[in-house]
Amino acid sequence: MTARDKESMREFAKLIFATILKNDTDLEYSSPDDKNFELGIACPSDWIREDANSQQEYLNFFREECGLPVDHCIKESDAAFFTKFSRYASNDKVFVIDLGSSTIDFTTYSESKCISSCCWGANLGAHRIEDALMPHIYGFDKNKENVARLKQFKANNGLIDNVEAAISLFVRSAKEEFYTENRDSFRLRIEYQELTEKWTGSSWDICIAYEVSKDEFNRIIANYMQSIHETLQNAKIKLNTNGITPNRILLSGGASRMPFIQEYAEQIFGVRVDVDPQPECVVSNG
Repeated sequence: MTARDKESMREFAKLIFATILKNDTDLEYSSPDDKNFELGIACPSDWIREDANSQQEYLNFFREECGLPVDHCIKESDAAFFTKFSRYASNDKVFVIDLGSSTIDFTTYSESKCISSCCWGANLGAHRIEDALMPHIYGFDKNKENVARLKQFKANNGLIDNVEAAISLFVRSAKEEFYTENRDSFRLRIEYQELTEKWTGSSWDICIAYEVSKDEFNRIIANYMQSIHETLQNAKIKLNTNGITPNRILLSGGASRMPFIQEYAEQIFGVRVDVDPQPECVVSNG
């Protein structure tokens, strides 16, 4: 993580904590030793598999560099599992599929205990959908001209923030709305003033305009969908090789809201799939 990334992470964490305190007036905080709540964070499961010290380093970052009163740190997959813990029988074999923006993580539980040999991850996060869409969005001459115009405006005014990164964030938001609201088409409209507050043109000037049908959207991300399908098939093989046949599947992470994730999991594993109405909150609830 670069120094700039760490600074962004620090400021973001502080903002989240301040927002929590503002929105929940029952919380009282004046110092880490004088508060009426416990604060926990969740660490990406794959980090711990790669480096046993990463969980403590993550905790220290929020405590020491962000100055937040964090009491404990837990793996994201464990937090997701505990959300539905009361629903599982003692002999259930639960396979947690946690699909986020960066990675897809797999964690297996038997008799409520994590089976470390059946936990792994893959770099197949939902950010790949934005990556697949961006060339198509930029493929329209008008969009390319407008982005070039915006870059020139920012350069002339000494503004250095990344245009592509900002647009990608809007694409991610539009993608989430597309799936959450089950829309018939993917629609993206970005005004110049949404990308730079110092825009001097008309407030309604459109920088990016893009719309495709659901069928065309699926065609664009077909390679990603195929990769997810193959990864789940390989996951079943790996579990079976280790003598594990899960009888419960739990989907976690905001990206698991995409309907084809549940569809593939049910087809491949042939068992009940638990899908929370708000899968992005499964880890925080746990």
